[in-house]
Amino acid sequence: ALPILMYLHSVKFNYASEIGTYLPRDGWRTNETAWVENDSDGWAVYSKSAPWSGDVELTPGETVLNGLYGESVAIGRDNNFAVVGQSGINDGRLISYVRGFDNRLVEDATIVPNANNTSELGKSLGQGRDYTVAGAPGSASDQGYVYVTKRLSNGNLVVQQVLTGPDSTAGDLYGSAVAVSADDQWLYVSAVNADKVYVYGL
Repeated sequence: ALPILMYLHSVKFNYASEIGTYLPRDGWRTNETAWVENDSDGWAVYSKSAPWSGDVELTPGETVLNGLYGESVAIGRDNNFAVVGQSGINDGRLISYVRGFDNRLVEDATIVPNANNTSELGKSLGQGRDYTVAGAPGSASDQGYVYVTKRLSNGNLVVQQVLTGPDSTAGDLYGSAVAVSADDQWLYVSAVNADKVYVYGL
């Protein structure tokens, strides 16, 4: 069997000090990106430039107590886009960022729930090539929803579909965790209280 080679392009840490503690075998490469939680309801973005240096801090346009901004973060494959979940504000939301002409990430859109009984949108995030998938496990009495969004050619992020588990019931927490393959062909969704992971293929 042929060996499988994996390339690390981004990683999320809880503390900036962990960047120096956990190193890839061959070290950090230029342009690799890390997201590090800070103490002001936001996330700091670090770019590899021997050593890591803070590039910019992202903060929500609307900060509320227990808004949970940054509970989930997804980075586009080319690092020109990012999505941050804010599941604690109202029914939850997704905040989309694009890289501007000055090479900074700027907020360009907010995705709010469009399905009835949505709750905790942005609790989890998964990023593929063009698709960003967001879990809303508190929806419909904790049955859970998953929002499938697509990044269009003009950079806009739009909701394409809202999924529910084929046999999920109240309390299952469908959407607790989500993962999308790099080619957008596979989607995995967990329902932790049902001890299930649902697999979808295009």
